[in-house]
Amino acid sequence: MRKVAKLKTRQGRIGNKGVAKGSTIIEHADTVSDKGTSAFLKFRSDKTVVHFSEHGNSIKSALGKKSYSLAEYLDDANHVIRHGIFVPELHGYVRLLGGKGSVKFGFVGRNRTTGDITTFHIKTAKELANKAPSLGFSL
Repeated sequence: MRKVAKLKTRQGRIGNKGVAKGSTIIEHADTVSDKGTSAFLKFRSDKTVVHFSEHGNSIKSALGKKSYSLAEYLDDANHVIRHGIFVPELHGYVRLLGGKGSVKFGFVGRNRTTGDITTFHIKTAKELANKAPSLGFSL
């Protein structure tokens, strides 16, 4: 069972099929629990440190934090999985983070076979509009 979202955009209430064409701002997202995401997930072997060194600063900045640890990075990745929206085209989860400048989303990719986390980084609304049409973003 995958997470499904009931999205409310500035243009009105939307059902489980995604965001209405032309909508770009998600004001609220209610998710239905996914049985497979209650466990604390990790990266495969030593990949946590590698990904944290590559993406930790951008996540820290998007969250407006002055410091950011490896443990927080892994906790935040699991938060995106538990409370985000599943994106089938990217086999991962996204969650609105905010951030200065353009709208930023946390993205957590998962291995299709093992379920391990493969990446946790920032994606912009523009990137998601291009790579994940199921979200219904248009810019």
